Amino acid sequence: MHRIRLHGPWERLDDDARVRVHLPRDWASLAHSGGDDHPLRIARRFHRPTGLTPGCRVHLSIPDEWREAVLWLNGEPIPRLESSGGRQRFEITPAVMRTDSHEVVLVARIAPAAPCLVVLEIEPGQS
Repeated sequence: MHRIRLHGPWERLDDDARVRVHLPRDWASLAHSGGDDHPLRIARRFHRPTGLTPGCRVHLSIPDEWREAVLWLNGEPIPRLESSGGRQRFEITPAVMRTDSHEVVLVARIAPAAPCLVVLEIEPGQS
Protein backbone atom coordinates (compact mmCIF):
# COMPACT_ATOMS: atom_id res chain seq x y z
CA MET A 1 0.00 0.00 0.00
CA HIS A 2 1.23 3.48 -0.89
CA ARG A 3 0.43 6.36 1.51
CA ILE A 4 0.33 10.09 0.77
CA ARG A 5 0.10 12.46 3.74
CA LEU A 6 -2.23 15.39 3.19
CA HIS A 7 -0.44 17.95 5.30
CA GLY A 8 0.59 21.47 4.44
CA PRO A 9 -2.01 24.03 3.41
CA TRP A 10 -5.55 23.40 4.65
CA GLU A 11 -8.35 25.86 5.35
CA ARG A 12 -10.37 26.11 8.54
CA LEU A 13 -13.95 26.76 7.49
CA ASP A 14 -15.59 29.33 9.74
CA ASP A 15 -19.18 30.49 9.26
CA ASP A 16 -18.09 33.57 7.34
CA ALA A 17 -14.55 32.87 6.12
CA ARG A 18 -11.89 30.39 5.12
CA VAL A 19 -8.70 30.74 7.18
CA ARG A 20 -5.49 29.16 5.85
CA VAL A 21 -3.78 26.80 8.28
CA HIS A 22 -0.82 24.47 7.94
CA LEU A 23 -1.04 20.93 9.23
CA PRO A 24 0.53 19.59 11.32
CA ARG A 25 2.21 22.85 12.45
CA ASP A 26 -1.05 24.61 13.44
CA TRP A 27 -2.68 21.49 14.87
CA ALA A 28 -2.69 22.46 18.57
CA SER A 29 -4.56 25.72 17.98
CA LEU A 30 -6.93 24.08 15.49
CA ALA A 31 -7.88 21.20 17.75
CA HIS A 32 -8.66 23.67 20.56
CA SER A 33 -10.97 25.63 18.23
CA GLY A 34 -13.22 22.60 17.77
CA GLY A 35 -14.36 20.73 20.85
CA ASP A 36 -17.66 19.19 21.83
CA ASP A 37 -19.82 22.23 21.09
CA HIS A 38 -18.17 23.30 17.84
CA PRO A 39 -16.92 20.60 15.48
CA LEU A 40 -13.84 21.51 13.50
CA ARG A 41 -14.39 22.00 9.76
CA ILE A 42 -11.33 21.87 7.49
CA ALA A 43 -10.86 21.69 3.72
CA ARG A 44 -8.02 20.98 1.32
CA ARG A 45 -7.60 20.62 -2.43
CA PHE A 46 -5.50 17.89 -4.00
CA HIS A 47 -4.92 16.35 -7.41
CA ARG A 48 -5.50 12.77 -8.44
CA PRO A 49 -2.40 10.75 -7.54
CA THR A 50 -0.32 9.68 -10.51
CA GLY A 51 0.17 6.08 -11.49
CA LEU A 52 -3.31 4.82 -10.59
CA THR A 53 -4.07 1.61 -12.45
CA PRO A 54 -7.34 -0.22 -13.15
CA GLY A 55 -8.52 -2.05 -10.07
CA CYS A 56 -6.62 0.08 -7.57
CA ARG A 57 -8.50 1.37 -4.52
CA VAL A 58 -8.07 4.84 -2.98
CA HIS A 59 -9.12 5.57 0.60
CA LEU A 60 -8.82 8.66 2.75
CA SER A 61 -8.04 7.81 6.36
CA ILE A 62 -8.13 9.83 9.59
CA PRO A 63 -7.45 8.93 13.24
CA ASP A 64 -10.20 7.15 15.20
CA GLU A 65 -9.94 9.99 17.75
CA TRP A 66 -11.67 12.33 15.28
CA ARG A 67 -15.18 11.67 16.63
CA GLU A 68 -18.36 11.92 14.57
CA ALA A 69 -16.29 12.49 11.44
CA VAL A 70 -18.07 13.35 8.21
CA LEU A 71 -16.29 13.66 4.87
CA TRP A 72 -17.31 15.29 1.61
CA LEU A 73 -15.32 14.97 -1.60
CA ASN A 74 -16.17 17.40 -4.40
CA GLY A 75 -19.41 18.26 -2.60
CA GLU A 76 -20.57 14.64 -2.28
CA PRO A 77 -20.87 12.90 1.12
CA ILE A 78 -18.60 9.85 1.39
CA PRO A 79 -19.67 6.95 3.65
CA ARG A 80 -17.26 5.82 6.33
CA LEU A 81 -16.00 2.23 6.23
CA GLU A 82 -15.21 0.18 9.32
CA SER A 83 -12.21 1.39 11.30
CA SER A 84 -8.98 -0.53 10.90
CA GLY A 85 -5.69 -0.14 12.73
CA GLY A 86 -6.85 2.92 14.69
CA ARG A 87 -7.92 4.72 11.50
CA GLN A 88 -11.31 5.62 10.03
CA ARG A 89 -11.38 5.01 6.29
CA PHE A 90 -13.47 6.49 3.49
CA GLU A 91 -13.64 4.91 0.01
CA ILE A 92 -12.98 7.66 -2.56
CA THR A 93 -11.92 5.62 -5.60
CA PRO A 94 -14.87 6.46 -7.91
CA ALA A 95 -14.62 10.22 -7.31
CA VAL A 96 -10.83 10.26 -7.65
CA MET A 97 -11.00 8.41 -10.97
CA ARG A 98 -13.64 10.76 -12.46
CA THR A 99 -11.64 13.99 -12.37
CA ASP A 100 -8.12 15.34 -11.75
CA SER A 101 -8.79 18.02 -9.11
CA HIS A 102 -10.55 17.42 -5.80
CA GLU A 103 -11.62 19.23 -2.64
CA VAL A 104 -12.01 17.28 0.58
CA VAL A 105 -14.00 18.74 3.50
CA LEU A 106 -13.78 17.09 6.92
CA VAL A 107 -16.00 17.87 9.90
CA ALA A 108 -15.23 16.22 13.24
CA ARG A 109 -15.12 16.68 16.98
CA ILE A 110 -11.44 16.50 17.81
CA ALA A 111 -9.73 16.35 21.19
CA PRO A 112 -6.62 18.56 21.44
CA ALA A 113 -4.42 15.51 22.10
CA ALA A 114 -5.71 13.64 19.02
CA PRO A 115 -3.18 12.86 16.28
CA CYS A 116 -3.14 15.02 13.15
CA LEU A 117 -2.64 12.77 10.17
CA VAL A 118 -4.88 12.74 7.11
CA VAL A 119 -3.69 10.16 4.58
CA LEU A 120 -4.55 8.96 1.09
CA GLU A 121 -4.06 5.19 1.02
CA ILE A 122 -3.62 3.60 -2.40
CA GLU A 123 -3.98 -0.17 -2.78
CA PRO A 124 -2.59 -1.38 -6.11
CA GLY A 125 -4.81 -3.03 -8.69
CA GLN A 126 -4.12 -6.23 -10.57
CA SER A 127 -1.13 -6.14 -12.92
